[in-house]
Amino acid sequence: MVAEVAAGLGGGPAPALVLTGATLVDGTGRDAIEDAVVEVVGGRIANVSRRGDIPPAAGSNTVDLSGKTIVPGLIDSHVHLGLLPYNRFGVEDPMPLFDRFMSAFVEYGVTTVRCTGSPDLDWSFGILKEGNSRWPRFYGSGPNLDGPPGGPHPGLRVVRTPEEAVAQTLDLLDNGADFVKVYVWMTGEILRAVVSAAHSRGRKVAAHVGHTLTAEEAVLLGVDALEHVRIGEELLTDEQRAEIAALPVRAHDHLLSFRPWRYIDVESDRAGALLDLLVERGVYLTPTLTLSRSALLNNEDEVREPEGIGRMPHAVIDHWERKGWINDYSAEDWEAAPTEWRRQVEFVGRAYRHGVRIAAGTDMPNPFILPGSGLHDELELLHSTGMPRQAVVEAATRIGAELLGVDRDLGTVEKGKLADLLVVDGNPLEHLDCLRRPWAVLKGGAAVSGSGVASFPTI
Repeated sequence: MVAEVAAGLGGGPAPALVLTGATLVDGTGRDAIEDAVVEVVGGRIANVSRRGDIPPAAGSNTVDLSGKTIVPGLIDSHVHLGLLPYNRFGVEDPMPLFDRFMSAFVEYGVTTVRCTGSPDLDWSFGILKEGNSRWPRFYGSGPNLDGPPGGPHPGLRVVRTPEEAVAQTLDLLDNGADFVKVYVWMTGEILRAVVSAAHSRGRKVAAHVGHTLTAEEAVLLGVDALEHVRIGEELLTDEQRAEIAALPVRAHDHLLSFRPWRYIDVESDRAGALLDLLVERGVYLTPTLTLSRSALLNNEDEVREPEGIGRMPHAVIDHWERKGWINDYSAEDWEAAPTEWRRQVEFVGRAYRHGVRIAAGTDMPNPFILPGSGLHDELELLHSTGMPRQAVVEAATRIGAELLGVDRDLGTVEKGKLADLLVVDGNPLEHLDCLRRPWAVLKGGAAVSGSGVASFPTI
């Protein structure tokens, strides 16, 4: 894409693209810049200023964005895409559906995705890595690493010894994985080996834990990121643990049990100590509140009929209906679900106030979590925790880029970075909802989606 933008007719350099007059929310947390100018050359941001401060380069293509707002392209920090080409939804031809999912991200302003588990580092991973202008940039972990017996997902690699853990970790990184993710049956000894091997290559380890290991244990063993709000037993008394252990086991409990939240005191000193640990170790939290809501409030119309559901093929909706988390919930589970949900929301709010680095992710395509629009649902849920809109925007831009280790290129609108930009009507610092309907989406400086595409020069 950068090469395409850099090359003009006849092979010479393309003229600079100058975006003028918009309010700029640059993702850094600094105050918005009114009447901003963003100059793009060769797919990257060459200058950021106020109108009149720096004269544009001669021959520039200028687009007047007065009355609009520019923000960095959004990042969904927890998705699963590698299964889609394998026909996860049982459609006649999976590739058009796969393309529809990928294109939907960009249509909603999501220009980068962090894929936390794919079947293998094979042809499907290669398709995602290669990408195209209509798809988001892709970074992925490849197959998850797990302890025996291993989770239910295709391609997951079960490791049984520290030596095997090191070998598998290095194999993933040597063959294209951008980071490593460990799963629910992982044990402490094996996780320590995974972390050591990944860190030796300068790569992060993400953890979906809360079953064999607690989140606290995983952090003490050195993981860099926690996926979901799988906090639980480390905050309970022995009596509370015994009460949960006595309950009937549900099909998804090893993956997704939120039962500890029936008891957790979010404002307790013990919860505060856990948050202190996350801050001290610099651990990222991707809460995926959309997933928690899908599981705990799955009987509500708002959850089962998200924006864009009408564009999904019947095969997708039927699959979600069959897979739904709630098939074996008891009456007691239903009664407790709103409390489990509310306390997770409260915990994320306290985590933010405590200084934990929070990234925005969805866990798409789990039931009723759609590509693109699902991230906007997540942003609204993060705001409902008490996070200011500015912090919510950062969770979907700068923090996501830092989590991926690509913040030199992405995540903020600053000189030298790739020009992945979102242009919207309105100001997201006043109304987050304006981000849902981008007037224009730029990827590497080229306008690739939105009703305002015709206002930009054709590259």
